[in-house]
Amino acid sequence: MAYGTEKGRLAACAILYIHTAFFEVVVPLPPFAPPTLAELREWYRLYKENGDVWRLVLEVQHSRETLAHLKTLLAKATRAAERSEFGRLTGEDAPLREACAVIDSEMFRVGPIGGKGKPWKQPERSIIGAGAFDFDPDDPADQAAYLIARRHQKRR
Repeated sequence: MAYGTEKGRLAACAILYIHTAFFEVVVPLPPFAPPTLAELREWYRLYKENGDVWRLVLEVQHSRETLAHLKTLLAKATRAAERSEFGRLTGEDAPLREACAVIDSEMFRVGPIGGKGKPWKQPERSIIGAGAFDFDPDDPADQAAYLIARRHQKRR
């Protein structure tokens, strides 16, 4: 296949894409101080004409809010795993504990996420959306879910 043809160029682009997608080396970032919420707000206000700066500020804030939401979801998953007695998930060096520790350290590094410059506060506990995670093993309605969880644990 000649690279001068349209098919050849597409094939070369596909090969290049596959190569960069699977073999790209991740370069670690140098140490830096993350922008504070006040700095993000100031940049958002100062650079009204520059849409790229606005998009970047919004993306940083969106990532921080997503991180806070992931922390809440991981806390729910950890509670459900503890109730189900999944020791491998909630033990000392378990993946859920490690994920929670990574998110906690990142949220500490970032600082306040929202509000009037106040630290992020976890919202009130809600039972909305918790049905898939939390169940009471003593409740007869949840007995089947408890049995399934126990059998799954024994299988591994």
